[in-house]
Amino acid sequence: MHTSNDNTVRITMLGGSRSGKTCFMMAMYSSMQTGIDGFNFTSKDADADIEFNTAWKKLVIRNDEDRWPLGTSETSKYFFNFNYGDKLLSEFEWNDYRGDALTIGKATDESVKDLFQIIDRSSCLLICVSGEHLNVKADEETRVLTDSTRINFLLNQFAINHGLKQEDPFPVAIVLTKYDLCTRNKEEVLKDIKQVLFPNLFREGWLVMVCSTTLGMDLARSKVLGRISPLGSHQPVIFALFTQFIKKQKTYVSEISLLEKKQDEIKSKNWLWKVWNRADTKKLDLVFKSRDMSINLDIMSERLEKLKASFLQESTFFENGNELNLDIKKEP
Repeated sequence: MHTSNDNTVRITMLGGSRSGKTCFMMAMYSSMQTGIDGFNFTSKDADADIEFNTAWKKLVIRNDEDRWPLGTSETSKYFFNFNYGDKLLSEFEWNDYRGDALTIGKATDESVKDLFQIIDRSSCLLICVSGEHLNVKADEETRVLTDSTRINFLLNQFAINHGLKQEDPFPVAIVLTKYDLCTRNKEEVLKDIKQVLFPNLFREGWLVMVCSTTLGMDLARSKVLGRISPLGSHQPVIFALFTQFIKKQKTYVSEISLLEKKQDEIKSKNWLWKVWNRADTKKLDLVFKSRDMSINLDIMSERLEKLKASFLQESTFFENGNELNLDIKKEP
């Protein structure tokens, strides 16, 4: 049985029943097994790997209603390694839960309590909204169909519990699943997301990515005969991991600065103090630690640039309510 540790990135999907969470996760895992721009995933559980691949093969090959997987019946945790080539970059935990836990049951029910706890300890949240509900201007019915009111409650509780700050905004990806079923233009949909469905996310304390995904544009013609050809399924999880690398990079910079300050303090002491406190040895340790961290920082900066190239131009980003231009370009 696999467990997480303090360095594990915890990603949690939010979304009601039939919002496409399960199929999105399967498409994400399939695409990242092969890899994007050198980055890839490996499951830490061989049984989970077989489970994902068997369900994905069924979805791709079959041409009947049975191709589609059943919805999640209980909370599940999956553990993955995130790699660049054959080098491990980080471990992450993917939390999938029963969709109706959002709306059915009491706060004292175990499944609901589990969901609250999972959200509270998450590193990044992914909100799944089905594109089929975005074909007309969003209203109260859209809120009900997407469970956005309940999700907003959970987001507000999270913000209160963690005291979100402008200088350290919390990452959330709004994933527009089944986007083959949405016929409106991107600007109209984005306006509904910001003004009707999740307005509180476009304020201070949040870093938001809005992206569209589909299992295949041909599915709009027929969900039974349509060809499976996923688009965009890797973007949200890459975003989640990217934001955690940014945090780690900031930590390295801060710790290196503190080490350098300590070294300067030691240099200013007289020779008797240095001998008495064995400061030369301490200083040497600080130098080596600072040097190692600087090397790690350089490597991390290089990987961050490559990771940025794995976002697609269609994604939109907001920090503290303001739209960002990340200058994301793929190398030729």
